[in-house]
Amino acid sequence: MQKYSSQVFIVTLSLLTLLDTVSFIFLSPTLAQTTTCQQRQQQDTQIQINILVSDFEQDIPAGKNEQAISRINQAIQIALKAQNPTVTRTFLSQLVDSYLPQESLLGRLAQQIEPSQKPQLRQLLTSLTSLTQSLNSGYSVAKTQSLTRIANYFRIIGEQQQALSLLTQALTTSQFIKGAEFQTKALTPIAQEYLALKQTVEAEQILAQSLQFAQQIQPQEPIRRVLVLETIAVTYAQLGKIERALQLVTSISDPYYRSKIRFEVVKQLTQKNQLEAAQKLAQNIETPEFKGRSFVEIALAAGNKGQQQLSDQNFAAALQATGNDSNAVYLQAPLIQTYAKGGQRDAAYKAVQQLQNVEQKALTLGIIANEYSKAGQLQKVEQIITELTPLIQTPEAIDNVGFLQNILANSLAEKQYKLAFDLVSKTKRNDFMGREDWLSRIADAAIKARNIELPLQIAQNLGEADIDQRNRLLQKVAEGYAQNKQLERALSIVQQINNSGNSLDKVQTLALVATAFGKTAQTDKLLNQATAEARKLAPQQRAFALASVAQAFLKIGNQPQAKKLLAEAIQAVQTEKDSSVRDNLLQRMSEPFIAAKQYNAALQIIQAIPTTTRDYKLPELAKLVIENGNDASEIVNILSKNTKNPENKTRGLISIAETYLRAQKIQSVKQVSDLAFAAAKTISSPESRVLTFGNPPDITVVDDDGDRASSLEKIALLKAKIGDYNQALVVAQVIQDKKLRGQLVQQLLCYKK
Repeated sequence: MQKYSSQVFIVTLSLLTLLDTVSFIFLSPTLAQTTTCQQRQQQDTQIQINILVSDFEQDIPAGKNEQAISRINQAIQIALKAQNPTVTRTFLSQLVDSYLPQESLLGRLAQQIEPSQKPQLRQLLTSLTSLTQSLNSGYSVAKTQSLTRIANYFRIIGEQQQALSLLTQALTTSQFIKGAEFQTKALTPIAQEYLALKQTVEAEQILAQSLQFAQQIQPQEPIRRVLVLETIAVTYAQLGKIERALQLVTSISDPYYRSKIRFEVVKQLTQKNQLEAAQKLAQNIETPEFKGRSFVEIALAAGNKGQQQLSDQNFAAALQATGNDSNAVYLQAPLIQTYAKGGQRDAAYKAVQQLQNVEQKALTLGIIANEYSKAGQLQKVEQIITELTPLIQTPEAIDNVGFLQNILANSLAEKQYKLAFDLVSKTKRNDFMGREDWLSRIADAAIKARNIELPLQIAQNLGEADIDQRNRLLQKVAEGYAQNKQLERALSIVQQINNSGNSLDKVQTLALVATAFGKTAQTDKLLNQATAEARKLAPQQRAFALASVAQAFLKIGNQPQAKKLLAEAIQAVQTEKDSSVRDNLLQRMSEPFIAAKQYNAALQIIQAIPTTTRDYKLPELAKLVIENGNDASEIVNILSKNTKNPENKTRGLISIAETYLRAQKIQSVKQVSDLAFAAAKTISSPESRVLTFGNPPDITVVDDDGDRASSLEKIALLKAKIGDYNQALVVAQVIQDKKLRGQLVQQLLCYKK
């Protein structure tokens, strides 16, 4: 249990001695205690939100969009209930703060959302708007920024009217902002959003207001004024107000930002086909980076109009402008890449030969190869692959964060799956540890793009050394054909899977194919065939094969057969004598069911885990069940009745109660915390323990948060947080140490209504 060195509210020894429910019913916090209570409650709320935001942050790269939306909806409800503007502001900052809107947590989610998930995201953004609107005028800066960012996310998913409505609100809210610098920082993003929505008149009007505020800024650090003026000038350039943008250049002392503005003006001039004016301006740009980028913009514009000589001249000028810089290779490589993407493949290919840095040369060659591939110039592609091969064989290239990863990612982004596969195949099999993952990614992307023949070709070209990878690719191909309702073609692919070595790939594939587009006349027949094949395998493979078939039965709604096969699969695992091996096998077996949100099946497996790992897995599963809007009472009962270790039982029940609390399931919190209280009282003495880590003299001593006193403290606080103050005091009374008990009661007073 946590110890407190200072006390704001003092409880006398006589009260401590007579500690019971009645004794404390009528105590009221002092003013100082009230302040402490507010801070504590704010901290509690923030911790609950932080847990959800942290999980949300992990969901995004994993592509778990629906789960991510669910978590943030929970956090919104917690923030709305708290009615604490500081908590709301912090929460909104966590979601929307970033230099660029698309780089924020919500921006990343909005960009990767699937079309079918847009209604869910729309509802989330609507709820987030309501939370933002709850902020009063004292938080106008955060309120304006959040409304502007939410408008951006609505625009990303195609909700233009909603975006415009929010921008109107943001503009109104900005009027309550104090201070010229804050006002201009609020108004310029609003103008940029109006511009993105092609509302140019409104954008220009708001930008003019922003400029008026910017010109009033007299900060101690001049760079702050430069930054706001630069953003305004760039936005003017993007609006096509070239003269206004160039006028602002004279107000900016930093050459980098002057150059950036002029580059934006050059882009506008090239779009208007004013190439001579663009060239003249580019000559006056001060920094090599923006000067080079400006000449490339001119070169591309000239090339698009058939003025190849002028294009070549400006591209040469771009390379010359950056050639003498100390970071020349890092400036020139992006210029060559941009030129290639603009259709100037041959000139880019010629220019890349002068790059001396291996990584930059390889990355640029990869991009040029993509462009030749898109243009159907396959001989050129083969030529570049030959040139790339020695460059991507180095340890620096094939490392987990090596540049081959970027080359392959670029090819996938450009949908050049054949090129990506050819590059992977050129790596030495034993050296490139990510090879199998990339083959799977390429196959998945190709199949999603309805190019099933390519992964089939890839699989058929793999040799005996890659038999496992070949089987997995054929599995993806078979499932792809089945999803396209080409069942006979899918079944023919199943027959190509090599079942030697007691492999379960064939059974798994057959199960996937059988249910790829729902239940059909052949489904049961195929699943029965898969079951028969599974039963021929050795115990470990049989277990996983039967689990795959069980999952297929669940997919078509046949729960009884799925449960029966899972029991058989678990029985096959039980033949393994080593309990730690059984533990590992059952955990692995449960993972596909958890991923598919088939939680009852996962629970059936986890219950069979023979070690205390089960005690930790059950609360983890309950957390997922609750967060997906379901009830975890069955898991609670199993944990309460079957877990022998009192600490594990109590810890697990508290964890589940806390998850219910975040989901605002108050009755469930009460029921589970009651069970936790009963379990906590059985934790053996001593009441308070410490844990010691390390060896002398480097020893770390920490409180054991699983001891009886710590557990009772958590349970009492859970009771208090759901408004059951009297019961919280009952829990507190069980703590024997008077000092610890008194400290806990002080905390509980914060929750007394």
